[in-house]
Amino acid sequence: MSKLTKGDVKKTWLTWLFNNQACYNYERMMGLGFLHSMCPAIKKLYSDNVEARKTAMERHSDFFNCEPCLGSAIAGLSLAMEEQMADGAEIEGDAIRSIKTGLMGPMSGIGDSSRVCWYRCCLPSPSTWQSPAIWLLLFCTSLSSLPPCLAFPIRYLWWATGRAATQS
Repeated sequence: MSKLTKGDVKKTWLTWLFNNQACYNYERMMGLGFLHSMCPAIKKLYSDNVEARKTAMERHSDFFNCEPCLGSAIAGLSLAMEEQMADGAEIEGDAIRSIKTGLMGPMSGIGDSSRVCWYRCCLPSPSTWQSPAIWLLLFCTSLSSLPPCLAFPIRYLWWATGRAATQS
């Protein structure tokens, strides 16, 4: 039975959203921000087992570097796996590490290249109206450029998608 409520999950997601690059460094990149976002859930999941809490915190303070919008899906997936592990499922800590490590590159590639794509549309071109139209289309659909009232639900959807991937 799950110990995390919907409020706990949203709190973890909001912490990720606003603090994922708060303690960016060259050794672990966004690892400490990832840990900070997972701390409320880890404290609740392992409230009675101090050693398991320490191990989970060490696991989530590892190197992590990903494009922040799409990286939220990885954080949601990690949270779901951590929750299942705390509930007694046969998931090892190395599996959570492997998922995080395996998805960092592809998610960063998709997120970074989509951002660069709309930057290139800003460059002057011989056409008169096509470039601004394409730029506007890409600007309005890019997660990093949406106003917060639209971007938050879309980013939460990424988080929930990652979390739902482990639910049956």
